Amino acid sequence: MRSLRLLALALTTTGCISFTTAQTGRTLKKGETSGYLGLAVHDEDSEDKENGGTTTTEQSTTGFVGGARHGVAQGFDIGARGSTLGLVMLDGKYQLVATKSFALSVGLGLGFVNYEYESKSKGESGTSTATSDSKGHTRITDVPVYMSYDVGPNASLYWAPRYVYAHSSSENDDEDGDEGGGSGRIVGVTVGFKAGGDLGFFGEAAYFKSPDDDVDSSGTQLAIGLTFGP
Repeated sequence: MRSLRLLALALTTTGCISFTTAQTGRTLKKGETSGYLGLAVHDEDSEDKENGGTTTTEQSTTGFVGGARHGVAQGFDIGARGSTLGLVMLDGKYQLVATKSFALSVGLGLGFVNYEYESKSKGESGTSTATSDSKGHTRITDVPVYMSYDVGPNASLYWAPRYVYAHSSSENDDEDGDEGGGSGRIVGVTVGFKAGGDLGFFGEAAYFKSPDDDVDSSGTQLAIGLTFGP
């Protein structure tokens, strides 16, 4: 059942990094470029039960996040983002609605992240019975919906529900000698505030959870940082 443990960690790690948004529901005009650099603090919890015991994974991690976007056509831009925790992601964003104050866009991203963790198994008495180390990588498909409301000339509230599919592969062999790994899903939402012109700032909070029955994993994230460009 190591695959469940790996997947639980992959889902939570993927979720908190992928949920960094730092943008509104508007796309960039053709030829425009923007970017952001920030600090993210996230907490992750996951749990799976097997053979009368419970395997729990708890992490609290701080890392730098950053990204850039470029407008390539009317209502469409592309972007790249990453973090000091090992994430690399490329994505596209297409605008569906744009009024004076409200905007809505949809996106699609493909990414890759490395992970490494230590898990502890607990028996019925609550005492630790085993510890295992695992490392590997996760491939990510990210499908966000970006929405925002402009509260001023250079200030916007934004929120972004999203669906993330993750497939993890382990560099460690499981108990049967086979390569561990697994796949699963994350759903959640980011809510934030962005203000400023060519040099501005953003602040946001995110919550995400796996809807899969065999992995009980969830996480939260707080992020702040600077934005550059339109």
